[in-house]
Amino acid sequence: MTYTYFPDIFKSPWHNALDIWSDTSFELLEAKPTQLAFHNLCVDDANVIPSSVRILLGLGLKFCPRPFESSNIKSVDITRFIKDYKRRMLFAGSPVKEIEALYYPNKEWEPPDEANRILTDRRLLFCSKIEKLFNANKKKNAENLLLSQKAALVWLKLHPEYVIFHTDKNLGPAIIEREEYVRLAWRDHLSDTSTYRRLDEKEFFSRLSYIRSSILSFVDKFKSIPEGEKLYITRMLEDTSPGNECSYMYLLAKIHKNPMKTRAIISYAGCLCSGLAKWVDIQLQKIVKHMPYVAKSSSNVVQDTTARQWPPDCLLFTMDAVSMYTNIHLGHALPPISNFLKNTTKGKDISTVENLNIPAILAALEFIMTNNIFKFGDTSWLQTAGTAMGTPPAPDYATLYYAIHEYFTILKYPEMQFYNRYIDDGFGIWNQAMSSPDRWKAFQNDINSFGKSHDFFRAPNCIFRPLVWEFTELAQSAVFLDLTVSISNDGYISSTIYEKELNLHLYIPPNSCHSPGVLKGLVHGCVKRAVNLCTDKRDRMPYLMKSISRLCQRGHDRYHMITLFNKAINDTNQLDITISTNRKHKDTGLVPLFLHLPFNPADPPSTHIQSIFRESILSPDSQENIQYINTNNPFNGKPDFDQLTICYHGQKNLSSILSPRKLRLGDFSISSHLDTLRGNNKPVHNHLV
Repeated sequence: MTYTYFPDIFKSPWHNALDIWSDTSFELLEAKPTQLAFHNLCVDDANVIPSSVRILLGLGLKFCPRPFESSNIKSVDITRFIKDYKRRMLFAGSPVKEIEALYYPNKEWEPPDEANRILTDRRLLFCSKIEKLFNANKKKNAENLLLSQKAALVWLKLHPEYVIFHTDKNLGPAIIEREEYVRLAWRDHLSDTSTYRRLDEKEFFSRLSYIRSSILSFVDKFKSIPEGEKLYITRMLEDTSPGNECSYMYLLAKIHKNPMKTRAIISYAGCLCSGLAKWVDIQLQKIVKHMPYVAKSSSNVVQDTTARQWPPDCLLFTMDAVSMYTNIHLGHALPPISNFLKNTTKGKDISTVENLNIPAILAALEFIMTNNIFKFGDTSWLQTAGTAMGTPPAPDYATLYYAIHEYFTILKYPEMQFYNRYIDDGFGIWNQAMSSPDRWKAFQNDINSFGKSHDFFRAPNCIFRPLVWEFTELAQSAVFLDLTVSISNDGYISSTIYEKELNLHLYIPPNSCHSPGVLKGLVHGCVKRAVNLCTDKRDRMPYLMKSISRLCQRGHDRYHMITLFNKAINDTNQLDITISTNRKHKDTGLVPLFLHLPFNPADPPSTHIQSIFRESILSPDSQENIQYINTNNPFNGKPDFDQLTICYHGQKNLSSILSPRKLRLGDFSISSHLDTLRGNNKPVHNHLV
C-alpha cells in the first residue's frame, strides 16, 4: 500500500521558500510491525537463544520499561532544588566569577538559609505542595512490555553467561557468550603486553592511593587555577566509594569488519581522575578551536565546500587513520604539543587569547595518560601505551596531536584547495591541474611522516611505529563522516546524507518510558540534518520520508509523525538552525530554576508542577513577584529567575539493566579464566538475526 502526500496535507514554508514540494508526490512505505533485530555473535551452535530475546532486544537498548506505579517524593530531587534555590538567593547580584567558584558540585558546602524570611517561606510552601502532590493517590502504570518480552528479560537476568553489548557505529545490540566476550577482550586487547599490564591487588590499591595524592598535589602546585575549577578537579576524591575509584573497560563489536573485531572503551564515569580528565579536555578544546583544518561538524564542511566554485580538474579524497588512539603515544605526542604552545607564534597567540596555564595543562595531560588504570571484571590493568578511548580528553588530544603536523604541512601543497579532518577521518579537494602524480604521492608520504625522525620512535628498543593514514583514490565522489560529497565537472560541490548499510535504525518505540520531548528532538534533528547536509533540495524530502517510514515501522503513528515533521519544518524555516547552548533568556537575561525528576507517565504532569511553582514561589496569592523582593544578601541583589524548568531524566533502560559496564558476571571469574584463553583461535561468527 502506498500513501501519497500533497502540498496541502504537508503544508510548510518549504513549499514556497525551498520549492521542493511543487507537484512532486512522495511515497511512504506502509507502516509495518516494529522491526525487531539484533546481532547474534554466539559461536556455539548448541546454545539456543529463546525467540523472545529477539523481540526484547529488538526494542533497542535505549528502551525504558515503565515503573510499576507512579513515583514517590523520594524520586524528586528536592534536595538539589533546595540547594540551588538557596545558592541563587545567596549570590543574587554578585559578580559572575564568585558564583562560578561555587557552581561546581561540592557536597561539603551547604548554602545558608535565605536572609529574607519571605523567600524561605515561599520555598517551604513549594516543597510542601510538591510532597503532597507526589504522595497523593498512587497510580499504576500500564506495562509497556509484552509477556514474552518480560519473560526474555527474566531469562537474560537469570543467564549472566550471555553478554548483551553494543555494536560500534551504533549498529544495534548484540548477544554473545560470556566466555567468548572475555576471549575477544583478551585476543584484541589485553594480550598485547606492550599496551596493557595486569596489576595485582597490592599494586592496584597502591596506584589508587598515588593517584589520589597526586591530584591533591596538582591543585596545590598550580595555585593560579580558579577555586571553582579546583573543586571540580578534586570532587571525586571524596565522592567515590571503595571499589569505584577506577575506570572500567567494556567492548563494542565492530560487526562491519570482516573478520569481526572489537573496540575497547574505558569508562571514566565516577573514577578518581574524572574531574582532572574533564578539566584537561576543556583546556584542550580552547586550543583546538583555533587550529586550522579541524572539521567542527558535517554541516560546517558542507557550508565551507559549497560556498564557492572550485577550479577545474579538482578531485576529492578521504584519508583514515589506522587505529589512531592506540598509536598516539605520549612519548611522541607531548613534546610537539609543548613546543607548539610554548615556542611557536600560533601557540603563543592561542595561549594569550585563552589565558591558558600551559604548565598545568601539560602536567595534567601527562598524568592522565600515564595513570590509566581500569578494571575488567575482577581483574585490574594499567594501560602503558597509546591513548584510551573513553578518556575525556582523548578526542581533542588526538585532534591537537595531528593538527600541529597539519599546521606546518598543508600549506606546502598549493594543490590542496581544501582540507578538513575530524579526529581520524580526513577529507580534501586536490587540484590535479596544479599537480602531478609525484606531488600527490609526496603529500601522502608527508602526512605519514609525522614522528618518523623523532627520538621516541628511533630509540633502539622502541616497538611502536608512527601513526599511519590510508588514502582513497582521487575521485569525483567521496564519503566523509555522514556525507556523500560529489564535485561536478564545473567545480561545484554537492552533498547528501550517507547511511551505513548495517544500520538497523532502531529508533525508540513510542511505548518506551521517555518524555515526549525526546521524540520531538529526534524529529527536529532529522529536519535540520536534511537542511544542513542535502545541498540539492530534492534530496531532502526523500530522506525525511524514509525517516517517517522508519519511525512508523518502529510503531509510531503516521499522522502524529507527519504533524511533528510539519512543525519541525516550520520551526527550521523560522529560526536559526544553530542551537543556542545559553540557558539565559535572550530578552531578560534571567536563568530558570531547575527541578530534576525521572519521567513517569503516571506522575502528575509538568503543568501541575509549574502551577505550584507560580502559586508558591513566583507570586503566591497575588503577592509581590519574587523578582522585586530583595534577598538581603551581601550583594543586595534580587532573584534572577522567573520560571521553573522541569528536567526529566530517563528511567533505567535495557542497556543499564542488561549491559552494565561492570558486566553481569555472577560467580564467573575472569581472573581464573584468562589463562585458558592463551592460544585460543576459535573463529568469531557474525550474523544478523
